[in-house]
Amino acid sequence: MSMFTIVKILFFLTMTENSVKKMRYPLEFLRAVARVFSEDMSFDFEKALFVFPNRRSIKFFQKYLGEEFARARGIRTLFSPDTTTISDLFLKLSGLKDIDPIEAQYILYKCYIRFYPDESFEDFLSWSGMLINDFNDIDKYLIDPEQIFTNIKDLRQLDGSFSYLSEAQLKAVRTFWRDFFPIDDDNFKKKNFKSLWEILLPLYREFNGRLDEMGAGYEGRIYRHVAESLGNGDPDIHDSVIFVGFNAPCLCEEALMKYLKSSGRGDFYWDYFGDMVADPRNRASLIIRNYAEKFPSQKDISVLCGFGPGTGNAEEKYTCVAVPSGVGQAFVTKRILEDLKKEGMENPIKTAVVLPDEKLLMPLLLSIPPDFGTVNVTMGYPLKGTSLYSFMNALYALRRDAARSPGGKSFYHASATALLDQEYVKKMEPEESSSIKARINRENKIYINPEDGIITGLKSDFLKMLFRPAGDVKAIELWQIEILRQLDGGLSGRDREFVYQYYKCVSRLANLQEKLGFRFGMKSYFRIISRITSRLTVPFRGEPLKGLQVMGELETRALDFDNIIILSVNEGTFPKERSDQSVIPYALRFAFGLPTYEFKDSVSAYHFYRSICRAKKVFLLYDARSDDMQTGEESRYIKQLKYQYKLPVRQLSAAAAVLPQTESLISISKTGEVMERLEKQFTGTGGGGFSATAVNTYISCPLKFCLEYVYGLREAEEVTENVDGSILGNIFHESMKNLYEPWEGKTVASEDLLSLVKGAEGRASLKNIVNGCVKKVLNIKKIEGKYLIAARIALKYVEDTLEYDATLAPFLYVEGEKKLCACLRVNQALSVNMKAFIDRIDLAGGIKRLVDYKLGGAANRVDVEALAKLGSVPDFFDSSKFDKYREVLQLFFYVLMTELTGLEDSVPGGNSYGRKPGIVLYRIRRIRDTGAVPVVPDDEMLAAFRDELCKLISEIFDPGVPFSGCSEKGHCIYCQFRDLCKRRES
Repeated sequence: MSMFTIVKILFFLTMTENSVKKMRYPLEFLRAVARVFSEDMSFDFEKALFVFPNRRSIKFFQKYLGEEFARARGIRTLFSPDTTTISDLFLKLSGLKDIDPIEAQYILYKCYIRFYPDESFEDFLSWSGMLINDFNDIDKYLIDPEQIFTNIKDLRQLDGSFSYLSEAQLKAVRTFWRDFFPIDDDNFKKKNFKSLWEILLPLYREFNGRLDEMGAGYEGRIYRHVAESLGNGDPDIHDSVIFVGFNAPCLCEEALMKYLKSSGRGDFYWDYFGDMVADPRNRASLIIRNYAEKFPSQKDISVLCGFGPGTGNAEEKYTCVAVPSGVGQAFVTKRILEDLKKEGMENPIKTAVVLPDEKLLMPLLLSIPPDFGTVNVTMGYPLKGTSLYSFMNALYALRRDAARSPGGKSFYHASATALLDQEYVKKMEPEESSSIKARINRENKIYINPEDGIITGLKSDFLKMLFRPAGDVKAIELWQIEILRQLDGGLSGRDREFVYQYYKCVSRLANLQEKLGFRFGMKSYFRIISRITSRLTVPFRGEPLKGLQVMGELETRALDFDNIIILSVNEGTFPKERSDQSVIPYALRFAFGLPTYEFKDSVSAYHFYRSICRAKKVFLLYDARSDDMQTGEESRYIKQLKYQYKLPVRQLSAAAAVLPQTESLISISKTGEVMERLEKQFTGTGGGGFSATAVNTYISCPLKFCLEYVYGLREAEEVTENVDGSILGNIFHESMKNLYEPWEGKTVASEDLLSLVKGAEGRASLKNIVNGCVKKVLNIKKIEGKYLIAARIALKYVEDTLEYDATLAPFLYVEGEKKLCACLRVNQALSVNMKAFIDRIDLAGGIKRLVDYKLGGAANRVDVEALAKLGSVPDFFDSSKFDKYREVLQLFFYVLMTELTGLEDSVPGGNSYGRKPGIVLYRIRRIRDTGAVPVVPDDEMLAAFRDELCKLISEIFDPGVPFSGCSEKGHCIYCQFRDLCKRRES
């Protein structure tokens, strides 16, 4: 009985005699291996073990073996021989337990802090994976750790200690250590490297000692354990072990191969065929050539595969496509697949799409034509690229920012709204999440206390859970797990797979803490979980023997396809750019035979050239964009095909169609629906009406008026932390209203105002009023930082205004923030609602004044003081003069509203100051210097204004006049509808 339990896999073959006859050379590599063993009638499959580089190649081999067994022996059923991957074989032979990577890093950390006790675990975690990878390489390549981690005190030590190295290797070691003699006291980098280097040997020993006590190991340790035990007795293994499809075994794997070869039990099949793969000038052959010579095959498959070194494949056809987009490559792939199907592609399983850049997986899956049916994905998709990763990080940001808030528990508006905007929140609770976000913005909630009505009033259990007050780390873990379970019940498809993988990660970390008796702090916990999940890839499982094959670069090992489409064939992506993260410098890696970037380049080149070797059609797509992030350079592999091997590569370029922009203005016709909305808004009882702002909007751009007032489109409200001109204006208006409120209907004396500006008690009172308004407008509890500056500016503006008002006193303060509503009869068939908010009404200097506060204002606008000299009211309604007259139009609008409401006849205290009110513009920033002269419009100007306004409103309600875009491009610069309108400003 062998060490493996024989898995009884029954192959039901549907293969007909005709389909067997249609098979032609060259065969797929795995089929060729299956054929030579099926035709060997003396071979005992039950005593054999086939070893492969990955699991997908096992599936295809089993399929081919069943078909070839039936072809050669006329038997349709076969008990499958034992198969395994190389990593599973070593794990089984070692008898060790494969340790969890996070547990390994924690154990290594406990060893490390014996030397450097001040290092935190989360900081150590950021680079400890690199250290374990180096230990992994040292073990896999059977390097003596004492030799590589030795601390050279004198270069003469090298002559005796490293005599087994070649002259080239010894030269590399000398080059490295010479750089450290002497060490410059100011060279911080060298000093830190040497301090780390000096502890690596004891760290390695202690770390592996603890793992030995646990009966566990990382992959390299497991491999070394097997390799070093080969001379201590025959391992429990099959009578015949066949290695299939390897190209760059490590020394531990080579040691096992040597042992089995010497005992007569090993057989080896290398996919080393074709001109380009076997070319000594090509890095693809750099490693495999040596192994193919050292471990030859017992059965010749070169004729079956159709190639031998020095022969070529005349049927290969190459197409290279430059695509100026990353995601665009997925759409080009869709077109290629559709064309292949039109050309008669019978079975999608013979077509593979290879993704060196795994971030393109989701765009590709969304682009594959539906009629392709089954799509088998055997590659990992980075969790970091999913909506779930973004959602969980938004949860982390919510807790992190809450801890930084006043009191340490309030939710910061930016992190709260960012969480509410997450895709998964929108899927789970679309309506309430939107309404809560709108309320936070509307009320300008910078911080939201858990006891705030916004939180306590939540109806959704899911949203309540998201905003539940935090506890300790254990409570946080349970909170995350509960949220993930809720998501699992509310999502579907791949989203649930992402949730499951994240759930496993959180649970594993929680269990690990329990096992180790160690608890992270909250900050550390979130950092660690974020780092772990950012490196996690989510495996997509499918039936590998059906449908279109989608895989990563490594998954192509040993597999052949008729059609192969490779995306991201860019220099720096395929092959990947050099990024050797290691504490072992290049010189030492080279000297001791550890993998270097040349090794990785060779492996990558082999994967590329082997994968295209037997394909009938090869499509190579690359991102042709050239910007700050990338060069748009095609891979060296494409250049080699074209220039080194002189192959006829068809070069294509894919580009999106660009439609010419036109100057035709967008317009909205006044259909029945539009007229119905218009009438409802301005003639109904819904509270709407024409304001001065609405009239000015129509003059500026009729299309904008339609979108904003007829369809109700508005810019999304956002919480404002920065105090811009608009917010400062709101603070000033609120301050002036609160300040004058006690004098409503009363006379204000000069000394009353001056006491607020000059007296200590009055100034303190004034400051309190302004500060209260700052807190109210900004919805904050404490004025500090930039808000303190805003409060001081607002106070200065209020003081300047009061000083000017003191020069007018005594005056009667009538009312502030006065709202007026009225009905205007436009013509016999039309009456519309009107509304206005007047900042202030007072009686000063014998005139009832309508005062409008302005903190800003362009220099080219006409001041109200110049109204008496104006020649034509129609200029107010001229779009080309909009910027110049919009403030004047607003003031005239106020006068008209007092006439319509009868306010001009209302005189507080029985005093009579004449019927027509004066209009006054307070330009606050220069009010003390220039003052504000009231102007009383005459009857002729007011009549003209009313006529022009009625003409404009009649035009608005005219079905024959569409709402068109403005003719003045300057009005578009700051318009919120620019993207919708598509109007060019230049």
